[in-house]
Amino acid sequence: MWIDSLQAFHFIRPLWLWLLLPFAVLVFLNWRSKKKEQDWMKVIPKHLVSVLSVGEKGWSKQLPLKLTLFAGLTTIVVIAGPTWEKEASPFGEDATNMVIILDVSESMLQSDVTPTRLLRAKQKIEDILNARDAGKTGLIVYSGSAHIAMPLTKDKKVFTPLLESISGKIMPREGKFAEYTVALIDSMLKGYPTPSTILLITDGVNERTQASFDEYFDSSAHQLLILGMGNNQNQSDIPYEEKTLQDLANAVGGDLMTTTIDADDVTWIVNKTNNNLLISEDNTMPWADGGYPLTFIVAALYLLWFRKGFLVKWSVILTLSSFTMYSEPVEAADWKFKDLWLTPDQQGQLLFDKAQYKEAAVTFESNQWKATSYYLAGEYKLAQSYYLREDSTVAKFGVANSLARQREYVAARAMFDEIVELQPEFPGAKENRDLMQRIIDQINDFSESQDNNLEKQSSRELGDKPQTSDGTETEVDQSQLIEETLSAEEILADAKVREKWMKRVESKLDNFLSSKFYYQLEDGKATVGYENND
Repeated sequence: MWIDSLQAFHFIRPLWLWLLLPFAVLVFLNWRSKKKEQDWMKVIPKHLVSVLSVGEKGWSKQLPLKLTLFAGLTTIVVIAGPTWEKEASPFGEDATNMVIILDVSESMLQSDVTPTRLLRAKQKIEDILNARDAGKTGLIVYSGSAHIAMPLTKDKKVFTPLLESISGKIMPREGKFAEYTVALIDSMLKGYPTPSTILLITDGVNERTQASFDEYFDSSAHQLLILGMGNNQNQSDIPYEEKTLQDLANAVGGDLMTTTIDADDVTWIVNKTNNNLLISEDNTMPWADGGYPLTFIVAALYLLWFRKGFLVKWSVILTLSSFTMYSEPVEAADWKFKDLWLTPDQQGQLLFDKAQYKEAAVTFESNQWKATSYYLAGEYKLAQSYYLREDSTVAKFGVANSLARQREYVAARAMFDEIVELQPEFPGAKENRDLMQRIIDQINDFSESQDNNLEKQSSRELGDKPQTSDGTETEVDQSQLIEETLSAEEILADAKVREKWMKRVESKLDNFLSSKFYYQLEDGKATVGYENND
């Protein structure tokens, strides 16, 4: 807030500052006159000067002139009208819009922030909505694709069931691509002239996100706030990437706040949002004159002139209160001599060449190199997480291999199928896909031998456990399923029928959002990008 105030500081009546020139001349002439009056002291021996002079030692020398200088400068500043903020309009309201961008990728399930990063993020969103007095709020969710979960609205209550249903399971595509939200932000805020606030809630971003956001905010008056979800002081499989988020904030002129256990982060976001509105408001809103409090200081100084003998002698008794000044020791930054000569990626490459893959993964800033290092280090879950932050065929290949190493053979086969469909000649994709199929067939054959009464089916849901095979399930004869259709007249006429119908209405939005996002992806209405890389 101090930085924002300094950037907005100016004078309402700057022409009055020209008074500083004649005032400086008068002070100089007065000083020189006083100095000439005291030249006679130079002809007197020094041991007699101290006896003959009264009140002309140290800081008190020419004190009235010094106080006159201070009072005059303060008066001129007051007349010029210093200001750094707008006056609040009694008829206005906080009409600034806020677009919340929520990361629902797999890394947001880490529990270094209890209960998980995603659940804490949803709690913070509810707190932010309750803390905002006015203005519209919209919500965009993203992982491998980006979707508008809630258009701009003032109705806070509609967010409660929506947030309860949002999770990574409703997303049609895996990944971590915040750059795909830019087009949705632009469409949501189109037609709103007032600069808005974009709140990004995530635990890390990739290089393309920074490039996309930098390009967008370079031509936009909107401000970017980042709420970082994570705590590296607690154990987590996927670390919180505060540095990459800070780099993004610095690149676009935004601000970063790491989530707190109390409401400090919510207060910070609301204050930043309101302050952005004040700074960017129309010039018709008058600036608040901040010079009025200084008039009391000037008045107190000029009242001293009524005191008899002020211009002859000035005496001040200072009472010093002794107290211990203590400050916490500042810890030295984690600095290494090689940081002067090598970038983190260069240092990571040196470790990578020495086959120190785990250390290299921690050192690298590049997501691709992090993923590769974690893969070679045997940290396949981490490797998968970082591969999902790049939307390219190479990254998909890495994800598929990581899944295969975790015995997620069915998911790996599906990913290899996608790669072969996008780029049939991609090296190793078809061979690995065939290998996954052979492994799945062997497991299916073994499963059939254990239960000859089950018929082989194409797929089965196994929850959170690794899906090593297609599995088996019992077929249901579709002729035995009876679909009951109720008309509006039947529902309204019979209380029992109405109660029966209400029980069939789903209270959760999981399935609705999942279907909606899936069809948006299929119809090309979701923002997503595919790129084929060798």
